[in-house]
Amino acid sequence: MNWLNNLKKQSHPISLTIAVDPGWLARVLFYLTLLLSGISVGGHILQFIYGRDRFVEFVRLFNLGDERNIPSWFISLLFLIASVLLLHIAGQQKRRRLPALPWQVIAAIFLFLSVDAVATIHDHTLEIPMVDFLEPRGIFHFPWVIVGWVIIFILGLSYFRFWLRLPEPTRTLFLVAAILCVGGGLGLEMISAYLMDYHLEAVLLRGVVATLQEMAEMIGVVVFIYSLFIHIELIRQNAGEFAGT
Repeated sequence: MNWLNNLKKQSHPISLTIAVDPGWLARVLFYLTLLLSGISVGGHILQFIYGRDRFVEFVRLFNLGDERNIPSWFISLLFLIASVLLLHIAGQQKRRRLPALPWQVIAAIFLFLSVDAVATIHDHTLEIPMVDFLEPRGIFHFPWVIVGWVIIFILGLSYFRFWLRLPEPTRTLFLVAAILCVGGGLGLEMISAYLMDYHLEAVLLRGVVATLQEMAEMIGVVVFIYSLFIHIELIRQNAGEFAGT
């Protein structure tokens, strides 16, 4: 084990710097979102024309409304990128002796969303038990949205002052991202639930709405990622020292 002891003695921290153009990355992620959304809608159109028993595996693989497929892994990656950037900002805050906890909490939430996107935790912990207990109908056919709105309300109240203290353009971009994510993740989910209950025969319409729902959520996360890169640059220029206090 001498080699291991020598390795410990000779080891020293290495600082890595990765240059990223936020605009370029945002465009790439946005175009990938549009591509996956287009393929998803295309699959629904093919099944509408040729029958539900055709292209089953293709649709399952690219359907934005489905889980454990390529789009779900992509949204999981988006959430993970956001979580890493949030942790980086939290680290910057701590080094400047500024509050880091708000950023760490959001980072933990996005990390959970990243895992949930592929592990579907909400289905097993909320969806199934609530369906058995409430027997929901209409816009609450997917009852986890009830819990979702409660969480959004609590976070909105808790983070309102935090949001007001953010510098521009971070504050505006955060708002746009939140509207897209909440509008897609919860708003369109409720429309999809209504169609599921009362218009089960409208297969193509339900597929398009489900795709729009996920697309809005993904674009919202892309905007959020872009805003985090912008905020990191503001911190580097000492313009973000007052943020998050």
